[in-house]
Amino acid sequence: MSNEPNICVVSLIGKSQFSQNDTKAWKLNSLLQKNVFKHDSSLSEKSVKNLNLQECDQSGSKPDNFHLKTHLDQKNRVMYIHFESIYDSGHLFDVLVNKFDEETDFYELWEDEQLKYVKTILFLFSISHLIIISNPTCEFDISYIRLFRIVDLLRSKIQPSVVELLKSLDLSINKDWIYAGRPCSPRVLFTFENCQPNILKSSQSIEKLQHSLEDQIYNSLRKSYVITNISNNSLFSIPVNQEFVYIHRHNHQITNASRFLLSSFNNHSVETTSPSVDLEQFRKFIFQHVQTALSVGFNDNIGRTNIPPIFELTTPTIWNKIYQSLFEFFLCEPKTQKVMSIYAQLKDQIDIDVQFSERRCKKVLPQAINLYQESLPAHYSKDQHEQKLQLAIDYFQLNARGPKYNLYLDQLKSKCDEIWQNGRRLCESVSLTGQNCVHELHYLMNEGRAEDELEESEQTRTEKSNRIEENTLLLNQKAKNYKIPTKTHSSGILTISASNCGEFQRERKDPFDLKEANLDFYKEFEGVELIKNKMVKKYIFKHAEESEFIYPMIHSECPLNSKSEFDSWSLVSIGEYSDYYPSSGLSQPGFMTSHNFLIPWELHVCNGQVSSLCSKQWSKKNSEKSKSKNSVELLEKKGKTVTIKAYIGLEYECPLGHRFICSGPDRIVRLFNNGSVKDDAYKLLNCDMPLYTACPCRNTKESPSYMAQAMRVFIVTPPGLVAEKGDDKKTTTVNICIKPQVQPNPQPCPVFWPSFEDSIVLEDNSIWVLRLPYIYMGDDQKPYYRPKNFETLNSCKILKSMFSVVANN
Repeated sequence: MSNEPNICVVSLIGKSQFSQNDTKAWKLNSLLQKNVFKHDSSLSEKSVKNLNLQECDQSGSKPDNFHLKTHLDQKNRVMYIHFESIYDSGHLFDVLVNKFDEETDFYELWEDEQLKYVKTILFLFSISHLIIISNPTCEFDISYIRLFRIVDLLRSKIQPSVVELLKSLDLSINKDWIYAGRPCSPRVLFTFENCQPNILKSSQSIEKLQHSLEDQIYNSLRKSYVITNISNNSLFSIPVNQEFVYIHRHNHQITNASRFLLSSFNNHSVETTSPSVDLEQFRKFIFQHVQTALSVGFNDNIGRTNIPPIFELTTPTIWNKIYQSLFEFFLCEPKTQKVMSIYAQLKDQIDIDVQFSERRCKKVLPQAINLYQESLPAHYSKDQHEQKLQLAIDYFQLNARGPKYNLYLDQLKSKCDEIWQNGRRLCESVSLTGQNCVHELHYLMNEGRAEDELEESEQTRTEKSNRIEENTLLLNQKAKNYKIPTKTHSSGILTISASNCGEFQRERKDPFDLKEANLDFYKEFEGVELIKNKMVKKYIFKHAEESEFIYPMIHSECPLNSKSEFDSWSLVSIGEYSDYYPSSGLSQPGFMTSHNFLIPWELHVCNGQVSSLCSKQWSKKNSEKSKSKNSVELLEKKGKTVTIKAYIGLEYECPLGHRFICSGPDRIVRLFNNGSVKDDAYKLLNCDMPLYTACPCRNTKESPSYMAQAMRVFIVTPPGLVAEKGDDKKTTTVNICIKPQVQPNPQPCPVFWPSFEDSIVLEDNSIWVLRLPYIYMGDDQKPYYRPKNFETLNSCKILKSMFSVVANN
């Protein structure tokens, strides 16, 4: 081994032509005058070559898709190294086929390959004497300047670790090599290809272009401080008195991108051959530098300096040991925390696209978040959150760029979701009148009950759906220690409603629960009603005692033997017949002036029969159309007929608590000048009545009317025992019956009623008040909201034939 000659190490880096399987290795093959360096065109996964001094094709346990090949020219004492990187089209194609798929982010893949590339370049700059940079065109790629600066920065940071490694090898090499971390400041040569044909025709044109490129490269490297006066302090050097640019006379054809991809997928192989025209000129250009290295070494200091350049040669055996150790140090997994930290910082400097994208996205992200938060209320709904989030995303899409876009877009979504869910999320529950809860997302007061108690209590559709959302949110918020408050739902809307009997009024909250709407609110009046003696009797609706069918409310689609969970209707007696004064009307709070009068209903009794007649005015106009056979017979026996009066009325109530009686569809009761009621009961008895009508409290064009809802039916029943005229002195018992039926929405909405009773017979000599439900709800736990369309509104009605009368001898 002591007889081994020293060698010069020549590395080839740079870029190849843009065609599949093309490689720049033909340049080394031309120097060797044989085809040693070949591109492996197989697309199978393979490990890096084992970089043996004598062989190029052995495999070892090295990083995947990493290509370094070596060959020792013993005759000329030159070790050649070919670095095939992602800037070689064949290797790039292999990487994309083997590593890139739908789940792989291209920028991350490119960043990893760039990191390998930079570390490999530094590795070659640490073991080589001469480095050839291949350029596929006749233009100097200024991106090399940035690459050289990054490699030089990495070299300065990692040099102490390299020095320690070389010391540990205990090889017979000069201390200057050890402490410099390299045998010399490598000399860099540049080769260019594919010049314009008109330049290649003339030697003078080629020489002129060569000198122009040398000046451009030198000035660029000097101004960027890549090279300095003292070569030992520089990443590399360029010769002072020798040419360092060579332009190939052989013109390789550049394949464009589309043809390159087409040839790749068609699996067309392109065989490259060594250029023959400029073979001797190229060998002469390279070997003049090799001979200088093998004889006197490189002295590329500029100007007057007393610092001698470091330049060391060694034998192939020693160089091989250094090569293997540095290869493992640079290109395998780092073994020290310090080196790992240096490589982590290197990632931030490699890809300028990533750096730009990072800075741009960091700038735009807070602006997008501010746009999201702009003009937001204290609590807001999911729809409003999604609208504002989309506005922020649109702004971010317009201004953010680059590979970090998706990462910061996810951060934007996450941050906006965090803002919304951290105490600003509006409760998504909707009241039974269609209004949203204004509170932040919260638990209900009964959340802490036992499981069986929750099953016994009524769970509305809003509570059930909201509970699922609350539990999901709770899981998300536990890590943030966010405590969800406990409170009742509230839409912030207050209305005024009267009690079952109508004698008392109070504010009511917008209900979120059917039981609260149709039962609990009215039960709160029972104490004061009893104290004031305003409720004489209460009718109990008849339901099936035992039924397997239980519904929120009874309606036409329920089975015959079904029953409701609770009564949403109320029927109470508040006094006797004599307690109602036709001259003054109902003396209850909330009634609008002159709108509190009930409509008289005349009942004619004769021979044990009872008939209802309308007013004389109506009878004259419609006698032939309306008089029943029974009515005609009674009129003929007018002398024996006994007439009694009942009073009925349908009361409407608006959200402000205004109340009024209607005598027909959309007709408020009217009075004569003397204060008596002008209307008769015909329309109330024989027409469908609207469930909703406009309240007269607002009748100007500027202010829209409130919609009033039919809430109570008043029936004043006369004494039932009627003594008829005649010698026999017969007595007839007369009773008024009611059968309320409400259709709260257009078809196919079911018809609601209190129970499955055929009709309710009212006790005579009483003032009865039938309170209708405040909310109508079907089997699917969804309420029937008041329609907003006027035409649809007319389909919400109380069906006719609600009143009837029966007589018994």
